[in-house]
Amino acid sequence: MQGPLVCPDEGVICDHAHGRGPVRGREQKLDHVPHDLRLAMRKLVDAGASAALVLVAGAAAQSGNVIITRAEAQGTHPFVTWTLAPGWCSNALNLAKAPQTGSDGSFFAENLIDGAALETNQTSWLSSSPSVETPGTYYVQVAAYACDFSAGPEWSATAMIVKAPPPPPPPPPTPKGILVVRGWNGFDNTTPPLSKVRLGQLITIELKATLRARSAMSEDGLFCTLTRSGNVCRAYGSNALTYIVRRVSTSMIVRGYVTFSAVYKNPGTKQKQTVATKRLQVVPRKT
Repeated sequence: MQGPLVCPDEGVICDHAHGRGPVRGREQKLDHVPHDLRLAMRKLVDAGASAALVLVAGAAAQSGNVIITRAEAQGTHPFVTWTLAPGWCSNALNLAKAPQTGSDGSFFAENLIDGAALETNQTSWLSSSPSVETPGTYYVQVAAYACDFSAGPEWSATAMIVKAPPPPPPPPPTPKGILVVRGWNGFDNTTPPLSKVRLGQLITIELKATLRARSAMSEDGLFCTLTRSGNVCRAYGSNALTYIVRRVSTSMIVRGYVTFSAVYKNPGTKQKQTVATKRLQVVPRKT
């Protein structure tokens, strides 16, 4: 069975009944076919293989004579492999952004984004174009014909290439630091770092960490005080960059100690992670 020819004249399908010239009044322009693909088709025509080079022609039902075995994205480039039944030759490959096909079994022309004219014995294709750069689902089909021109062309069943979106960036690391407690007189620190405090004493609690860590805590951190009813927390805010002032009260004393902690709310994992804890013994007031 003979099918229509691809003319050497770019973008025109010819008919055997009229030799190699275009069919008058029945020309089919292949404007949707990429320029380099049309040139490849012309080159193969000149090589004497014109009868096999039907990109989209005739009633091309899906069949088992050409079966796609692999379709995937290698980076931003589509990669496809297929098998051919004995006595069958590869013809063409189309890649589309939607699966709809016309009566001939080929994809709608407006949805085509890549493709190739194939060598007769070709069974794999890696595009040189980054045509699957955007995450989403793409559709591919391969056409083949009987090498003795007795049948075809026939399109394979449509295969899908699913380009997954890139993984989200890793969550920011948990800040690291320590809490330093000093006495406070309302204007300045009055003591070196403390390990013991007294009831009623005015103190500052400072987060000692890198500027990046303190900035992260100012946005997503909590300052917590352990009380008899559990941790009482508040947003750190700008105090992560300076200090927090507290007066030691009875509600803060649990089993003879006061305990402060800095907690980070990881915006990526939404989990709370303790950055630093300071536990101080409460001693009697000076008399």
